[in-house]
Amino acid sequence: MNTENASKEDPGVEEVLDEGKGEERARESRIKVNGRNRVIEGDKISFEEVTNLAFPSGPTKPNTKFTVTYRHAAQVPAMGEMDPGQIVKVKPGHDRENETIFNVTETVLS
Repeated sequence: MNTENASKEDPGVEEVLDEGKGEERARESRIKVNGRNRVIEGDKISFEEVTNLAFPSGPTKPNTKFTVTYRHAAQVPAMGEMDPGQIVKVKPGHDRENETIFNVTETVLS
């Protein structure tokens, strides 16, 4: 099919125009970490990667523990708390309405 003069309004054209872009879109996912939009490669993220996005310089004080909660994940359960070493499957793509949300808090242990 010649798509030079085609538009997405034409019936059946959308799939052809988007062909080849699906792979690129699947490689990146939009997530939100502590209220900030982030784009990651793939559709999975580890506890350590999330904490690095939230606190790029690492813990702000010695003897610190991070707590990570998530919601709208592409897995069961879709919400919960992450443990170190755990991986969460995020919703792929760039849909702001359904992006996976992470909250990272830092607690100083006494």
